Amino acid sequence: MATRRVVFHYPRHLIDVPVVSQIVRAYNVELNILRANITPQSEGLMVLGLAGSAEDLDKALA
Repeated sequence: MATRRVVFHYPRHLIDVPVVSQIVRAYNVELNILRANITPQSEGLMVLGLAGSAEDLDKALA
């Protein structure tokens, strides 16, 4: 199992979109939210720890 740590910047138009759950379902990866700062009507930032096969992680990050 491979792991990666990524920083995800949420633009304002994605604040109400369930991006994290879509990534988990579509690409079969596990994730751990290490840090998050997301406020309504604003941009946000999340630091994520991702785990899964190297192929699945590559697809999820693409």
